[in-house]
Amino acid sequence: MRAELRGNSGSRVLAVIGAWDPLSALHLSLFKQLTEDAHLKGLQACVVIIYPPPTHLLLLSNQRALEYDDLEGRLALIETCGIDCIVTVYFEVADLDRTAEEFIRLVMEHVDLRHLLLGATQSLGRGSRGSQSTIAEIAAQMGFGFGLMPLHKDAINTRAVWDYLAVGNIYQAARLVGHSPIRVRPPHGWIDFKWPAGHYPVVPLRNPADVFSLPQVDPIIVELSEMGSARRMCWPSHNIECIAFVGNPNIQSQRGRSGQN
Repeated sequence: MRAELRGNSGSRVLAVIGAWDPLSALHLSLFKQLTEDAHLKGLQACVVIIYPPPTHLLLLSNQRALEYDDLEGRLALIETCGIDCIVTVYFEVADLDRTAEEFIRLVMEHVDLRHLLLGATQSLGRGSRGSQSTIAEIAAQMGFGFGLMPLHKDAINTRAVWDYLAVGNIYQAARLVGHSPIRVRPPHGWIDFKWPAGHYPVVPLRNPADVFSLPQVDPIIVELSEMGSARRMCWPSHNIECIAFVGNPNIQSQRGRSGQN
């Protein structure tokens, strides 16, 4: 387990922890409210993101490639909410047995944690060592506040999103999440997916935030080709920084013509 800081953490922070995949409109609204609340209290707003989600590691089936937005895209979208800093905690299978205290101490190596928020049913580890009651005790011992966010009736059905992605139904997955899946240009020129093989319509974006207002251009086509247990996509052009998947494979995009190869 290791962590990386992105942004400025020059003062005390109010932090919220999650995997944030898929990153929904509800999450983005939460981050904007978190930023406002933190600044009113004289704190900085911090989002802690667990990558990959522990539930994916539990499946032991390379579910990381089934993710909705890639990590770099999620980080960029979170930053559009005015968040002051982001701590990314990288997990491996062996880290599933880590305790809440170990997790929190790692985060506190990067930020001055003053208040921590978790979801209403969220834990930070297996069994009693990751329970909310244990986290409350840790907070009291370490001197930071701890609270729970209420359940939201408008929360998306994450399982349904994964089910849609597994069969290549990008359109229905995007309807649930509120924006098209995005990928940022990788340094090595290719990306592996768990989505079905096929030809997918995508729209180039100048930056990930443009996914909320997709440019009115004809999509281009990218291919996810069989590569062992995954599907591999070669990046369409070094001049393209980011892409949004705007339709299902091998069919006309929901936004218009399929474009060109």
